[in-house]
Amino acid sequence: LDVHLAKKIKPGRLDLREDLRSSQRVEKFEVWCKTSSEWVKLAESTIIGNRRILLFKDTEEQEVPKTNLIRIIVKQSRSVPVLRSIELYAA
Repeated sequence: LDVHLAKKIKPGRLDLREDLRSSQRVEKFEVWCKTSSEWVKLAESTIIGNRRILLFKDTEEQEVPKTNLIRIIVKQSRSVPVLRSIELYAA
């Protein structure tokens, strides 16, 4: 799932929610962002369920880049994922 933004931001927090009326399905996923030259992995996690909040912080190894394209890749799920909401907040 690609999320295209109107302008470049430095991602600070991603809030994901599954639609539990269809059951909890996502078991493993990754979040990537596109810089001007490459894709950078921001996070990987397991179950989304009712709510999964991911915080993106600069580390000594990697700085969170500004981007206008976020990609969520579901690596493993019990069935076709059904997301209720995706909220992205700038740092």
